[in-house]
Amino acid sequence: MILDLDIGNSRCKWRLTGGQGRGVFSIAEFFAGDELPWGCDLIKVHRVRVCSVRSADENQLIALRLERKLQVAPEFATPCREVGGLLNGYVNPESLGVDRWLAMLGARIHASGPLIVADAGTALTVDCISADGQHLGGYILPGREQMLQALNQNTQRVRVDNSRNEVRLQPGRDTASCVSAAATAAARGCVLAAAAALPANSQLILCGGDAAWLAAACADVPLAQRLVADLVLDGLALSLPAEFD
Repeated sequence: MILDLDIGNSRCKWRLTGGQGRGVFSIAEFFAGDELPWGCDLIKVHRVRVCSVRSADENQLIALRLERKLQVAPEFATPCREVGGLLNGYVNPESLGVDRWLAMLGARIHASGPLIVADAGTALTVDCISADGQHLGGYILPGREQMLQALNQNTQRVRVDNSRNEVRLQPGRDTASCVSAAATAAARGCVLAAAAALPANSQLILCGGDAAWLAAACADVPLAQRLVADLVLDGLALSLPAEFD
């Protein structure tokens, strides 16, 4: 049994091999106490694979806790120059975010040809991959909730409800709708910029907590779309494949 973990900025996804268990919990839960915030410590696993965007100190704490509770030393994925025909486009390959790298690896499991890979979470990342597997670069901007939160925290008179998951492109006629339209347009604009860098037959592969919102924002963009909930976990399995057991 293999336990895979996708540890992000605000939440963690876990999955056992074979689809025998999966779930999501907040990062705050993980660091709140000594116990693991799911029931996997009751299941015997022989391998733990981890994608983590946390700091080195936090990753050390995560590794210690997992090894203590599961009696298995976790393996942390890292970006590299090439895996499975995907060529890292960064000048320093190891500096690419591991979640972006794994999302791109996962996308190539589900689709072929030129791809746009969009991970809509705490940050929104949009990456371009050519048909022959060359990562051409990408875009990073704050995710939907972070955009709204920045206005709430740093302006005196712009207050919006972060829970409103509205897809809006037409100009707003009140403050909330103006902000919503701008967030939608910014996210959609990144996808359009990526599409302009690739052939017309490119596909858009989406993941992340706001993937459905981004898909709706790009509904009229002439790209075939596919939403894959466990894209990073799929890439994690390719980065640290089972044949190495």
